[in-house]
Amino acid sequence: MSNVSQRVYDTDEEKRFDLLFRNTYSRVLAYLAKVSGQLEVAEDIAQNIYLQLWEKKTALPLTEKETLYYLFTIARHHFYQHTQKLLKEQQEKMSFTVVNDKKEQLPVEPNSTFGEKEMMVAATLAGIEPVKTKYFLLNKEKGLSYRKIAEQEGVSAKTVMRHVNSVSKILRSKLTSLFFSLF
Repeated sequence: MSNVSQRVYDTDEEKRFDLLFRNTYSRVLAYLAKVSGQLEVAEDIAQNIYLQLWEKKTALPLTEKETLYYLFTIARHHFYQHTQKLLKEQQEKMSFTVVNDKKEQLPVEPNSTFGEKEMMVAATLAGIEPVKTKYFLLNKEKGLSYRKIAEQEGVSAKTVMRHVNSVSKILRSKLTSLFFSLF
């Protein structure tokens, strides 16, 4: 392919991408803002999506319907990756945090957004007795049964069950109040 024809091809691809961007960016941004609850996060994710599309512009679907489906699938995937990254960072912070004797609870505003939900969970767990939190995390994160936790910790399975259920009830209560405060 000659340089002239390559330049025309690039220009056509650039025009197609520009048209795609102008026609879809606001819808993708609105979707991401709705699911994330934070415009800054939505803008960052949308920017990454369109950067990825720019790099793979020759692989874009041809019809508008297919393109929108493709874009929203990518948006959902990027949001999922972003949320997983935040959760991992939060878990790393929790693993390095020492719960002090006062068991201080981080302040959480009543109108928390989706991104702050994980912080609310972490703060709530930090305010619960360490043994209850330990049993809860072994059950929910590690997937250990009540019996295995009981054997490992030298307590009865009923004690483990009672502690895990207690923490679950507290978290449900906090998250329910968060959910209703968003509306």
